[in-house]
Amino acid sequence: MRDSNIKNRNDEDGEDRVVVIDPAADKLRIFGDESFDEKAHRVVAVAGLIGTQKEWDALVAKWIGRTGGKEFHAIECETEFSRDPDKEKHRANLALYRDLTQLIVESGLRGFGIAQDLASAKEIFPGMDAEVGYYKCFTDYLNERGDTGLKERRQIEEFILHNRRGEQYNVGVIYQFYMHRPQWKKNNLFACQRLSFDTARNPRIQAADLVARESMKLVDNLYGPVRRPKRESLKALAMANNRIQFQVYTREYFLSLREKMVELEKRSDLQWGTLERWLAENKLGNNWSNRFHFLIWLEGQKNRRPI
Repeated sequence: MRDSNIKNRNDEDGEDRVVVIDPAADKLRIFGDESFDEKAHRVVAVAGLIGTQKEWDALVAKWIGRTGGKEFHAIECETEFSRDPDKEKHRANLALYRDLTQLIVESGLRGFGIAQDLASAKEIFPGMDAEVGYYKCFTDYLNERGDTGLKERRQIEEFILHNRRGEQYNVGVIYQFYMHRPQWKKNNLFACQRLSFDTARNPRIQAADLVARESMKLVDNLYGPVRRPKRESLKALAMANNRIQFQVYTREYFLSLREKMVELEKRSDLQWGTLERWLAENKLGNNWSNRFHFLIWLEGQKNRRPI
């Protein structure tokens, strides 16, 4: 497992590097989901599973066979009957969760989960909330997937997220921002220029939900109010021939990030007033959607500067 306070996911990755995507390789499809603690106060996580159409079809057939076609929600499966007098109901759900975890392990799919200690992040960066934490996890997932895709020379045919109410627009804007990264665009890394969404009725989203919950529980059990050892389901996923990996943002990471941001502000030619002027000139309000649009505009201005 990798800890983000050791590896900085925002390091420059050689934007001028040319990578030839292999057209003969099977194209890949990503399905992703998010997970929060029960009140979205302590932890936020985003996870995705990626594989070929053949790998996904094989998993879906087995998944439906085990669930009987019933819509699976990771948190509901673990908690629905936890206090029920009939203990057999809870045991049956835990067995279902365990079996579905094993199906993912055996599927050949690869996965990546990112989770952050949201409570520490909010303390160190006042004004930060669960939504901002979600956006950060999502952008870092894109970074990871892009870096890995370039190394493997495999094109992403489709990227589908859980249809999270109210967030489609903002994550869509973030996705568009990344699609214009010169290295990704030049190498035709993503065949899908727009993000797609689907509901939890899709077994592929259900599988991503399970990995997202494991990512969330990894951090919650380490830093939450009740400290617990690593879950057996998490261990099983993490030991799947290194195909499923997890990254966490700890308190130490956010303390380090704050120090880096202070130094960056000192050295940067970008003043905070630039955002306010851009919003005023375009008659836009100061919200996250417009801030994301500002970043796209700013990236465009940077790319136009003479070398």
